[in-house]
Amino acid sequence: MQAQAALSEPRRKNAWMRVIKAKIASQGKTLEMAGNVAEAKRLYEMSRKVRSGDPENLEGQAARLFWSGLYGHLNFTRIPGANDALNAAHNYGYTILRGRVLTSILGAGLTAGIGIFHRGRSNPFALADDLIEPFRAVIDRAILAFDPRELLLDQQTKKALIHAVRPPDSSEEGFRADAEIDRFTSAFAQYVEGGAEYLDVPKV
Repeated sequence: MQAQAALSEPRRKNAWMRVIKAKIASQGKTLEMAGNVAEAKRLYEMSRKVRSGDPENLEGQAARLFWSGLYGHLNFTRIPGANDALNAAHNYGYTILRGRVLTSILGAGLTAGIGIFHRGRSNPFALADDLIEPFRAVIDRAILAFDPRELLLDQQTKKALIHAVRPPDSSEEGFRADAEIDRFTSAFAQYVEGGAEYLDVPKV
C-alpha cells in the first residue's frame, strides 16, 4: 500500500502509457481477426504513438475506431449498461473479467483502491479498472464467435464468456487469460516496489 501510494507521477504515467499501448494493439489484433485489416493497421499505428500519460486520449480515439470497425455495419454504439444483446454481452463479460482482475490484485498484495489512472474515493476498485484494459480483447473475441444479429445473453453465451476468462481445462496449452492476469498483477507489484524499471504488459 505504501509503495502504491508513493508511486511517482512519471512512473504512473509511464505505466498507463504501456497499458494503453497494449490495449490499442490488442484492439487492432481483434479487428484483424475479424477481417478488418485496414482499420487494424490504423490502430497499430495509433498504439505506437501513445505518449506518457496518454495526453491526447488516444485510448478514446482508438475505442471509437475499434467499435466502428467491428460493428459499424450494424449501427452499433458501445454504451456500458445498455440492455441490447450486444452491449449486454460485453457488459457481462467485462464484469466477469473485472472480478478476476480484482481477485488477482488482492492475491498479489496490492490495494485495489489505489490506481494509476482511475482515481477517486467513489471507486474502491480503481486499480482493477486500470489493469483490466489489456484483457478486454479476451471478451471481445469471445463475442465475435457469435452471430451479432442472433446474439442472446443466454446460458450458452454466459458460459462462453466465463470460459474465456477462466478456461475449464487446466491442462490447456497456449494463452490463458487467468494465468496472464496473475502474471500481470505480479509484475505490477514488482514495478510499484521498484523491482522493475518498466511495467511489462502482456500482449493479448
